[in-house]
Amino acid sequence: MHTSRRPKEPENKRKFARIEIEIPAKFIQLDQDTDEVVFIHDVSAGGISLTTTKKLEKNSPLELQLQIPDGGKSCYVKGKVVWVKPVSTDTFRLGITAENLDLTCLSRILRLKLI
Repeated sequence: MHTSRRPKEPENKRKFARIEIEIPAKFIQLDQDTDEVVFIHDVSAGGISLTTTKKLEKNSPLELQLQIPDGGKSCYVKGKVVWVKPVSTDTFRLGITAENLDLTCLSRILRLKLI
């Protein structure tokens, strides 16, 4: 008797839930002293996903100035690139590990999703 087995679902390695949101940010590449306006796609307590026209190497240090459209001050986050995926020849999706993402900042982002 033949029984088919379903492949195992990949294990979710995330520690924190992701908040999907499109917000602008200023991206400062610390080892190159350059900056660029980028768009955030999602945020969690552990990291951020964004799109940029700069191809960065893994472990590149950077700082983000999140421009949350709620009338409050910008949030600043330091981090490192943990993954890079090409979207097109001149656009890249980056995964950033957040070293100091403030819970107040996350709360403001979450409130935008609930409005």
